[in-house]
Amino acid sequence: MAPAAVADDLMRAFSADASTISMLSAIYYYVYTLMQIPSGILSDKIGVKKIITIGNIVAGIGTIIFSVSHLVVYAYLGRFIIGLGVSVIFVGFMKNNSTWFEAKMYSLISGLTVLIGNIGSVIASGPLVEILHLYKWRVVFLWLGFLSIILGALSYLFVKEGEYYNGESVSGIWRINDSQMHGYHNIESIIRNKDIRISAIINFGIVGSYFAFIGLWSVPYIMDVYKIVRDEAIIYNTVSLIAFAIGAFCIGYVSDYLKKRRIILIIGSGIYMCVWICMMLFGHASNVMVLLYYTLLGVSSSTAVLTYTISKESVERDCTGLAISIVNVGLFLGAAIIQSIIGFTLDHSWKGGLRDGIRMYDENAYICSIYYIIVFAV
Repeated sequence: MAPAAVADDLMRAFSADASTISMLSAIYYYVYTLMQIPSGILSDKIGVKKIITIGNIVAGIGTIIFSVSHLVVYAYLGRFIIGLGVSVIFVGFMKNNSTWFEAKMYSLISGLTVLIGNIGSVIASGPLVEILHLYKWRVVFLWLGFLSIILGALSYLFVKEGEYYNGESVSGIWRINDSQMHGYHNIESIIRNKDIRISAIINFGIVGSYFAFIGLWSVPYIMDVYKIVRDEAIIYNTVSLIAFAIGAFCIGYVSDYLKKRRIILIIGSGIYMCVWICMMLFGHASNVMVLLYYTLLGVSSSTAVLTYTISKESVERDCTGLAISIVNVGLFLGAAIIQSIIGFTLDHSWKGGLRDGIRMYDENAYICSIYYIIVFAV
């Protein structure tokens, strides 16, 4: 989510337009998408500890390259490597959750995982802006790169595999073996699974569009349309991410308690689409209403955390990582495509306005972008 906080800095540093910055952000999602199925296979095959360790180190190297880049082509390379590293981590965590915890707790634990993970997204919003007042963005990202490498080392030292993993299970419960993994012939059958396909589509349209907007354009949108300075605009972004994180945890708990998945998903998806329609039809809303919109976007999109539970419950345990990775393909493919479309639409609708030497887009340009988000959400 960091590009949203530094979008203006990136446009200025690389003399870039909206399309270039969108692609710079989206390349992370494209790589993440391509790596999801391999990530699922690797997490099922070699285990979570190695996956998380390698992923953190690779992501750290990519962040360092990104921070020292002065040409956009090297910045693309850095983002590519970041996506390569991070792509394996989330699936690894979700796979480990399925081996450490009882099935009846999976939605709750998944929600807790998303909650903890989104603490980083929250830090990449408001707190990051405050840090940027003290240090240049390149210095901050350089530190983050080294921090990621340190986390990789800590993962190697402290992460443990779940009790169902590889070899004889301590409790006599199922464990992965090479014969079960042979050729991964289950890929086709998993893709044919209706619940898996629907879950991937929901992630594509709902969470994909949410990440595409909140991860890059949510702050410029408020700054350009409502003339709010960046320090205040980032607050709206932070609130939305907090709502997403807390919503995921609470929805996971409620889902486990009620034993209902699909109805919660349907309600959340409906609210999400209605909020975007209101943002498109009722422009120039009060600041309070905009804050409400952003909060509802976060809460409603967080219901998609249940797609991971649905996917887990739809396949055999030895294919959990693969199933989750296929569902995750929808999320990051959606974010990549929608983010690119938003950037192209903004540039196509640009009227020549500038803000502090970088392109400024009017309300009509953003409304056109929101229209495409609604189309994908439907």
